[in-house]
Amino acid sequence: MGFESIAAIDWSSFPRPWRPYPPRDVAEQLQALAEAATLNQAADAMTALLDSALIDDLENEVLPAAVAAAPILLDIIERGHPRARSAAIDLLWEMLDLPPASEFSRVDDTQTSGFRLCCAIADHIRDRRGMLRVHGQSGQELLTATGRHWRFTVQEVVAADGNEVMVFGTLTGQLPKRSCEAELHRGRTIVAVPAVETEYGGADEDGAAFLRLPRTAGSAVAPGAVLRPTDCAAN
Repeated sequence: MGFESIAAIDWSSFPRPWRPYPPRDVAEQLQALAEAATLNQAADAMTALLDSALIDDLENEVLPAAVAAAPILLDIIERGHPRARSAAIDLLWEMLDLPPASEFSRVDDTQTSGFRLCCAIADHIRDRRGMLRVHGQSGQELLTATGRHWRFTVQEVVAADGNEVMVFGTLTGQLPKRSCEAELHRGRTIVAVPAVETEYGGADEDGAAFLRLPRTAGSAVAPGAVLRPTDCAAN
């Protein structure tokens, strides 16, 4: 089974906290998981990956390399042995649920402002929603878990009155029922949004929604901007 993308990534290039011991080799353990065909093989690879440059086991935080590993784990779910698939789903659950490392909390992208690591992992998972839906309850539950890492893409600024903005766009994931804080991404700029409130009953079945942004200047918002939660764990 070919997983050439594992070797194509320079795993040593991702930042991680200093530790007095070297992390487990990510490429080697991902390859071991991809080739696992027994419970013991899958468990050994998963245990090693939980103690690698993907996750800081000391602080219990997810690290930047996990974002690059997410598409590979999704490939393993699609093409791997059932034992390996189950372990890959468990790893994605772990990576999605942990807070981003305090020192390296965002994706390093030279073109856009970096999303938080957990949100970037959630985006990868949602990109493979069709595949995950055919993997039974565990695949569907993983998709559902991405809901709190919501994403709203602004299509139109409907109204801007002083320090309040109404926007129309597409929502992926699940906004909290109460007002929540968010961050607005435009190019390399991140703007704090004190409150996000749904209007007209929330999103329809296609994700189309109107949002109200109190205490936000109209000049900060433009079509193409993306809203993300400030604190996914609070959703």
